[in-house]
Amino acid sequence: MREYTINSNTYKSLRFLRKNFVFFSLLFVSFGFLLQHIGLIIPDKYLNAPENDWNVVGIMESWLHVSYFEFGFIRRAAIGTILAPFSKEISRVLYFFISVFCLLLLIYVFRRIVKNDKLSKKLSCIMILSPAFFLNVGWNFGRFDFVNFAILYFALVNAKRRNYLASSLLSSLAICIHEAFLFYGIPLIAASIVKYADGKPTRRFIKFAFLPVFVSIYLFLYGSSTDVNALAANRPLIQYQSFDWLNYSVSIYYVLFSSLMYIKLIKRRLDILSISPFLTFVLFILGVDYMRWVTLFLISCFMSIVIRDDLSDKLDGSIGFFTIALILPLPLGPLGVVKPFPAFEDFLMLIEKVGLG
Repeated sequence: MREYTINSNTYKSLRFLRKNFVFFSLLFVSFGFLLQHIGLIIPDKYLNAPENDWNVVGIMESWLHVSYFEFGFIRRAAIGTILAPFSKEISRVLYFFISVFCLLLLIYVFRRIVKNDKLSKKLSCIMILSPAFFLNVGWNFGRFDFVNFAILYFALVNAKRRNYLASSLLSSLAICIHEAFLFYGIPLIAASIVKYADGKPTRRFIKFAFLPVFVSIYLFLYGSSTDVNALAANRPLIQYQSFDWLNYSVSIYYVLFSSLMYIKLIKRRLDILSISPFLTFVLFILGVDYMRWVTLFLISCFMSIVIRDDLSDKLDGSIGFFTIALILPLPLGPLGVVKPFPAFEDFLMLIEKVGLG
């Protein structure tokens, strides 16, 4: 596939995005966050969440108050357990600042990629302008994914430094926070251990994997509770959605171009570390948050790049066509969670309600 050329004005714009990566990342996260709140003023249920359950900082109240003390060792209750000693108001503020810290860490981590001259302009363009990346991160602000992004980075750093116990403990905590980590975080950490182990990779992998595997098996067997309506703890681990051509079409579009971009980026050198992000696709079988899984896949791909020793020698900068494909739907807003482009759908709904449609 030939590389698409860009004119001087576009080149200057991309260079400007790269030079101001942190600012524009925060700006588009803020756009996504604000669009989420604009959607909340529409008097309909929002993404199947209970009405009035979202507070001003974009965090579901019910998510923060499910703990092991009250319901036992169930799925997704780790955050609620940590915040259990605090009042609801303090818990909300604490989790807000935890989420902000994790967001800033994510931006800092990916800033390392855009410092690479060969990659900087196109990758910064994808991260900032794609509906599936920072814009969607802002739309999803307040979810437990934020905390797990930070845990994933620290677990990867510890795994690469051969501190397998710390990496194992962090990974187990992440699974207790949200079991989706098992499919986008654990494969990446395990692949990093195998790739960078200084001899005896199998033994080192077992040393890392024992505790996360044990926690995962226990939560799979006993982690659901019919007494808990929050956090989907009363739902089965595997969920299916009736066929919706729009949902599937948008999912396939982003999965296809994200995968091709990533494969092209790593020059089709599929070692164990570069293959590991593709295990994120298991989430498309287990759950219905298809648009959210796309964002997790992209973050996993970029994390696999960050953890590599040498970026410049192993990556291919000729991804112009895929850059265009991934940012093209930007006018439709954030990619969303279950349904695609919910902010645009909210906008159309608002027009209909005020009688302009």
